[in-house]
Amino acid sequence: MMTNVLRRAPRLFSGEAIITELRAGNDRVFRVALVLRCVIVVLLGAAMLVLSRDRGVLVITSAVLLLLGSPVTWLMSKRYGMIPPWVMLGDVVVLGIYAAIEPEVRPLSMFVALAIISYASITLHRTAALTITVVASVSMMAAAAFRHDGSWVSSVISFPFAAFAIALPATLIAHSLSQARSSGSNQIAELDGILDRLTNPLTILELLDLDDPLSLTYIYTNPASNEHYEFDTRVGLTLAEVTPAAFDTIEHRGIGYKLSEAARNGTAFSVSDAHLTDPDGSKRVVCLHITPLPGHKIAIMTEDMTGLYAAQAELERQVYVDELTGLIRRVRLRDALIDAPVGSLVAVLDLDQFKEINDAFGHELGDELLVEVAKLLVETSQNCMVARFGGDEFGFLLTPGDTTAEQLGGRICDALSRPVVLPSGLTLQTSGSVGITVKARPQTSADELLRQADVAMYRAKRAHSGYEVYAVADDTSAPHRMMLLGEVRRAIRNTELVLYYQPIVDCSSGAIVRLEGLLRWDHPTLGLLPPAEFVELTELSNLNTDVVLHVLEIAITDLERWMLAGHPMPISINVAGTTLHDARLMDSIIGRIERAQLPVHLLGIELAERQLLLGSGHSVSSLQRLTAAGVWLSIDDFGTGTSSLSSLRHIPAHELKIDKSFVDDLRTGDSALIGTIVAMAHQLGLEVVAEGVEDEVTWRWLRAHGADNAQGYYFARPAPVAEIEVLLAAKAPLEGNGPTATGRMRPHGANPLQSVANAST
Repeated sequence: MMTNVLRRAPRLFSGEAIITELRAGNDRVFRVALVLRCVIVVLLGAAMLVLSRDRGVLVITSAVLLLLGSPVTWLMSKRYGMIPPWVMLGDVVVLGIYAAIEPEVRPLSMFVALAIISYASITLHRTAALTITVVASVSMMAAAAFRHDGSWVSSVISFPFAAFAIALPATLIAHSLSQARSSGSNQIAELDGILDRLTNPLTILELLDLDDPLSLTYIYTNPASNEHYEFDTRVGLTLAEVTPAAFDTIEHRGIGYKLSEAARNGTAFSVSDAHLTDPDGSKRVVCLHITPLPGHKIAIMTEDMTGLYAAQAELERQVYVDELTGLIRRVRLRDALIDAPVGSLVAVLDLDQFKEINDAFGHELGDELLVEVAKLLVETSQNCMVARFGGDEFGFLLTPGDTTAEQLGGRICDALSRPVVLPSGLTLQTSGSVGITVKARPQTSADELLRQADVAMYRAKRAHSGYEVYAVADDTSAPHRMMLLGEVRRAIRNTELVLYYQPIVDCSSGAIVRLEGLLRWDHPTLGLLPPAEFVELTELSNLNTDVVLHVLEIAITDLERWMLAGHPMPISINVAGTTLHDARLMDSIIGRIERAQLPVHLLGIELAERQLLLGSGHSVSSLQRLTAAGVWLSIDDFGTGTSSLSSLRHIPAHELKIDKSFVDDLRTGDSALIGTIVAMAHQLGLEVVAEGVEDEVTWRWLRAHGADNAQGYYFARPAPVAEIEVLLAAKAPLEGNGPTATGRMRPHGANPLQSVANAST
């Protein structure tokens, strides 16, 4: 037992007896207690010297040692942060001795002993505090018994009672507080462990000087901070020393100042895209979550978003950048159009005959061509945003400047006129059709601008003009017309698309030699619609095949009915030039004609001159197939394209129809050109039809100068099939009605084609 006591004694009255949680943060309180202790010791020592100077050397020596022990106690307190426990034990023993030696200081000694017991009960663990209480009680009881006076009984009874009345509650409270602090310390330790185990970097900074943002200093960094970043974030370094760029108000938006403001005012915030530069120069994008803490501190949780932003950038690249050419896609150009200023130029380019190149050389070479064309367009269209819309279609956006729409179109066409040398060594010549529009109003949508450019582009493609600038008057894609395009299939199914016929007459006799079938739409709500409202749209859509076959079926049905009625009349129908390039459609047309077993040249097809140049190889081959099937071929609107009369030798046509614009020149006396056309056409073996004849003078001139046939309002306007059948039944030619003709057809004379009709039947 004694051995155990001796072993426990050092722990009871050494530094281990002091409550650990009190060693830090209470320096001022313990310094005051130390000063009071030293003052009391000096006063007691002085009192003993004065009162006990006649008591002997032993008492005086004790007082002197007590006085000299104060500096030693002061030095020891520096080590423990407070008065050492063994000093308290010694103090209560000495106080008991003093109380025994000098009765006059006994009350003071007892009071000081109780103060020591109170101090020990608060600052020491329970066992040490109660031990000091017991020792102090024994000392005071021994001192009272040593004097053998009447006061010892009260001392024996009162002091222990007072001592334990102070010690027991105080030690109980101190013990509870110690356990609470210990539990809190454990929780803090667990929290520290959690923070240390976080995979995201976490740092805590403190603003040391509220007036100096640069005093924001690191006081904690978790291990993940050092693993993720190469920055030296040792505790004690300032943010300005670690990352000076944080206080750059231009590149980094002064995030360092914002962090300092958060530490000063306690405001939380986040930064989703903070850009950091590592010491090795690599760039990082991080997300910062800033949380204020007490004492002008902030915690910064960092999420590395570099990989996510890289993945997002790659996704945007795939969405907005064309993989083949490296140009932006349609969606990016469309976004740019939304913010484009008024006056910006928008263009759409479609390469000509790209499908033929793919068919002839393969898609791989076609891709090579697209890449080289994209390079040409970028080089030529400086300061212009160039996009690939898909396939062989490209888009352009040019902000307002010195370049006009015509200059932009010319530049693009000039670029395409250069020979393109492919990586495979093959050299190709390209061409294209460009449509251009101008953003005239800020509220014009991007989709509307692209639609307008598309309209102009298709107009350029039909006219083979290279480029066209959008004009409202030429817009066949107005919303109501697009609505009509959606109703074409229904119109075909319900036989709303009908043919009106306009006679072509012999210039010498006025007899009807042929009827031109002109398409009309008998719309149930809009009434009779001319072809300008819908035909061009059907030619540019996949409805062209359905419309052509529908018109062909109407014409053959009418011809068969008229033949059975005994008055056959040749019919010509208008067909788009693109039909010649559709092999399946050509097969369907020829197959239907052959099944009808019509007489030769009873059915005719008219093709506009400008559309015959869509590809001479396919055009000539298709025309030869048609003539072999007995079809009469007319070249319509001659003079509006770029053909020469000599080039007609290669086209197996039967008839040339001079455009109305040349016929109108006869009224002004300009007859040289039309006379030349008539003469040369006859040398080529072609019949000549003059279109747009509206007066008798023009008709007589044409008759006098060798024109074979004429067509126009002077003779008749287009009429429905019922009126035409009345005329055919009468078997009479037409008489011109003059320039104010109402369009009514009046029979006159015999039909010179009667012999043909009789022979055919």
